[in-house]
Amino acid sequence: MQVKGNSFQFAQLGIQRGTKQLNEAASTIARDSAEPKDINSALVLMIESRQQVEASVRVIERSNRALESLIDLNA
Repeated sequence: MQVKGNSFQFAQLGIQRGTKQLNEAASTIARDSAEPKDINSALVLMIESRQQVEASVRVIERSNRALESLIDLNA
């Protein structure tokens, strides 16, 4: 199986998806007609979205450190 893309691209996609989910959850909460069950689900989705974005940021940070190490080795 061949994977196309790199860690930065996958992390960026994770950030985009996480922020999209966060916006959707915030919209659900902001609606006046939202029922308590909808609000609870939206709050859980917000937590999951935040964790997804945080994980994607860590991927970028670690990839950056790995590249810096490779550059240092070649210098």
